[in-house]
Amino acid sequence: IIVQEIDPVLRDAIVDSAPIDSFELSEPAFVAARAEEAMHQAVRTGDSSSFAENVRRLLREDIYAPAVVNVYRPTGYYEDFLEEAAPAIRASTDAMREAISLNPRNLRFAGPLVRRDPLVVAHAIQVTAFEFLAFHERGIFEETDPFDRDVQVLGAPLHHAHQDVVATRDLAMRLVAKVVRFFPSITEHELMQRWRGDAEIMLTVVRSNPRGFRSVDESLLDDAAFVRRAVQSAPQTLRFAPARIQRDKSLALCALAQGADVLRWNRY
Repeated sequence: IIVQEIDPVLRDAIVDSAPIDSFELSEPAFVAARAEEAMHQAVRTGDSSSFAENVRRLLREDIYAPAVVNVYRPTGYYEDFLEEAAPAIRASTDAMREAISLNPRNLRFAGPLVRRDPLVVAHAIQVTAFEFLAFHERGIFEETDPFDRDVQVLGAPLHHAHQDVVATRDLAMRLVAKVVRFFPSITEHELMQRWRGDAEIMLTVVRSNPRGFRSVDESLLDDAAFVRRAVQSAPQTLRFAPARIQRDKSLALCALAQGADVLRWNRY
């Protein structure tokens, strides 16, 4: 507060010679400028710790706002600045996760081990998904049908991910945990199709979003134990089940016991 009220030249001199945490004493535009400067310097020198720290500072809610920093990432902002990044930056999981938070397309600059990490790839998809949600809500992008949207959300991150991780169960589990709640139709994507018969994955899907029960493989629909677990975990699941399952009185009572308003939507 004191630094904000004194002469700007003197203030800058004080902050220039102060510890990095003294950035917090200045106004958002100054914090952003210093953070960007330090971030680009870290890219050149390969200081992954400084890079991650300054990206986190730049992403602070009071800093990363249209009035201070250009946040319209899909236009390419922060998309190519890692092109000349030192190997230490590319090999750092922490640094690349932060770079992906700035722009998910930065996954393509990560080293092979980072691009093989399902947590990092799922993070890139999650950031992309949140961008699409935010931009659609603000009317920046035209609404697309769910298939086109999911192709866009998954397409670029999967393209830049290492192919060793793209079709793995580990990545599928990460996507279910992070993304399916917001994009339930992601279970229709070809990446997820092979896992529709996986009981653990599909239970996680319906817990996150009961509508996902529509994507469950027939082999699991014939598994009475799986269906009961699904209804116990998420009673609204029964609402999206085939008629033959909705007709099961014991399952309806199970959903009712869990608090579901079965009589409102179960016509059987």
